[in-house]
Amino acid sequence: MRRWFLWLVCACAGCGATSHDSGDAGAPPDTRSGTGGASMTGSGGSSGNAGSGGHGGAPSNAAIQIDAGARGGVIHPEIYGLAFATPATLTALNVPLNRWGGNAVTMFNWQLDSHNLGSDYFFENVANNASDATYGTPNYVSSSDSFVAANNGAHAATLMTVPTIGWTPKDRVPNHPFTCGFPVSRYGAEQSVDPYDKNCGNGMTSAGAKITTDATNVAVAAPPSFEAGWLAHLTGKFGTTSATTSGNGVRFYQLDNEMMLWDSTHREVRANPVSYADVWNATLSYAPVIRQADPAATILGYTSWGVLDLFNSGLDSANNNLNDQKAHGGTPLALWYLQQLAAYEQASSQSGGQHLVDCLDLHYYPQGGDPLQNTASLWDPSYHDPSWIDSWLGQPVRLFPRLGEWIAAARPGTSICVSEYNFNLNGETDPLAALVEADVLGIFGKYGVRLAAYWTTPVDGQGKLLPPAQAFRMYRNYDGAGATFGTVSVGAASSVAGVAAFAAVDDAGDKLTIVLINKNAAAASPSLSIANFAAAATAQTYRYVAQSGAQLAKGPDLTLATGGPTPLNLPAHSMTLIVVGRP
Repeated sequence: MRRWFLWLVCACAGCGATSHDSGDAGAPPDTRSGTGGASMTGSGGSSGNAGSGGHGGAPSNAAIQIDAGARGGVIHPEIYGLAFATPATLTALNVPLNRWGGNAVTMFNWQLDSHNLGSDYFFENVANNASDATYGTPNYVSSSDSFVAANNGAHAATLMTVPTIGWTPKDRVPNHPFTCGFPVSRYGAEQSVDPYDKNCGNGMTSAGAKITTDATNVAVAAPPSFEAGWLAHLTGKFGTTSATTSGNGVRFYQLDNEMMLWDSTHREVRANPVSYADVWNATLSYAPVIRQADPAATILGYTSWGVLDLFNSGLDSANNNLNDQKAHGGTPLALWYLQQLAAYEQASSQSGGQHLVDCLDLHYYPQGGDPLQNTASLWDPSYHDPSWIDSWLGQPVRLFPRLGEWIAAARPGTSICVSEYNFNLNGETDPLAALVEADVLGIFGKYGVRLAAYWTTPVDGQGKLLPPAQAFRMYRNYDGAGATFGTVSVGAASSVAGVAAFAAVDDAGDKLTIVLINKNAAAASPSLSIANFAAAATAQTYRYVAQSGAQLAKGPDLTLATGGPTPLNLPAHSMTLIVVGRP
């Protein structure tokens, strides 16, 4: 039963991963847990201005100000992406992007249609579509081809992960006993074994020591030429980016998945921690292969697992020092990576050198605190993250402004991608999770993120929408007929503590959409002012109030005041969409 679904069990942080301390930067207690003990309690308090906030009471005279003349950047539809979503979910939420990613795809063999589960499950090689009797015949359709075709049917583009680890499963075994990285028959008793296949262990001795293995137990070499064959197949079957419409085909490729965790997640083939040089060599080896196969595709790299490896290499984390960083001028890894991309392009521009990477890619999981508050780590220059990150970094994360500064300094024009994230962690069934996700999506749009993919998909095992899905509905299908939040960000400011505000206009400038998220445990009664937009007398409203079984629903029309602000009533723990048209 787990052959396919284990692809979806663990993306990275938290799945059998071990701690890599950060040395001179301060040692986090468990830098790879990804759980952080987060809960959504509705307590605390901080500014609600244009993003995140706390949960105290809001003053009745506080104001929300929208300025449609203060144009920001384009809001890319691909920020509303999911991973491994079904066509039904993609259609219901009008989601334009679906990601093929996670730990298992690092070890995906496109020729055999098999993968290795790594540390997620006893380092076993497992066949996709194991029961498909057409395997080996011309009628067989691989799991990756099926994925792209299903996305096409739902008018969603595909974000495909291209392995760069240099190894791939050597066989396709449909049932137990599977080939595995740490066979007990070779290494003796291990700390734990697969209860269904007791020859496959977790790679730890009974005493808890790591076993040194041989990659050829499970894998064969997969140089860039091997992945070039897959890219030729994908572009031949589904077309190149320039030859397909925006909602079809593989238009986005990412350079593998969370390299800095390989010595944990995939130590069946890669026991050594990843260094600065390893990161760059992977890009230099594999990005040109993608660019040659699909010149107009968007390429993402290097795909960090979190904040830590935007600064540190896996080698430094493993050795509890910063020697690798110091050997590269003391420059944070992501900034150094941008510098290498710029230097490569400048040095090779005279000879027609390729643009290797379009988007600096990262994954993001809160490491502690209340998700309703810690979305502020994405932007707020005064917010101290409530986890080990703050003591390790010694300053606010302010993720997107920081990355923007690095890009401006080293390689202007580079986009930011968040190809995997989940702020709700294990709380996806909590009604408050919808508010958290709405805040995150609003921040992505405001800060011009090029692409983002929620991990994995906000539905339960029966396909029922979970609370975060209501946030996607608000931005992508609020009326059930495909109506969306605007495509150009405009000015939105809130002086209401604990209330976030986002606004956008459509391409034609004829519709203004406003999202207001009240994170407070009490109702708020602010005033709403709209500038530089000739508005109709009334506006449509859609609302979600966080309670069990709640869904986004159309509310009564809002009469907009003339000659002054419009009074609002925002229920406790709610999100409201206001749709303003022209007269």
